[in-house]
Amino acid sequence: ASTDNTAVSGYKIFRNTTLIDTAYTTTFSDTGLSSETEYTYTVSAYDAAGNESAQSTSASATTETTGISSISSEIINIYPNPTSGKIHFKFETNNTRKITISDLTGRIIMKKSLVQKEEILDISTLTSGVYLVNITSIETNYTKTIIKK
Repeated sequence: ASTDNTAVSGYKIFRNTTLIDTAYTTTFSDTGLSSETEYTYTVSAYDAAGNESAQSTSASATTETTGISSISSEIINIYPNPTSGKIHFKFETNNTRKITISDLTGRIIMKKSLVQKEEILDISTLTSGVYLVNITSIETNYTKTIIKK
C-alpha cells in the first residue's frame, strides 16, 4: 500500500508494462491469461489530487498448463454421445476404475466405481449440458467430454 498527504484513491495495475486495470483495494485477480506464459506485474498508487506514485518493483508469475489430459493405455468406448440418459462404458478388461463426472467449472457431479468390461451409468437426472467424464485406474487416466441432451 502507498501513502502521501492525500489519501490513496486507487491503484493502477500494469501487466508487461501495459495498464490493464484499476483497483480500489490492495488485491487483484487477473483472468483470461494464456497457459505456460510468464507475466510481469507492477502497480502504481494514485490519489484524488491526481498524484501518482512510481511503479512498484515488478513481480512475475507463470501460468500453469491448462487443458484436459487424455492419456490411456487401453481402448475405452463411451457411447452414445450425445445421450439423453444412459452412458455405456466398454473397456478391454475387467479392472476397478473410478469414474468422475464434472461440469465445465470443475464441480464434481457424480462419482462411481466400475469393475466390469461393460457398464452402464444412468445420468438421466443431470440437466442438459456438457460434462467431463474422467476415468482413472492403475494404468489409465482418460478424460472425455460428453453431452447430455
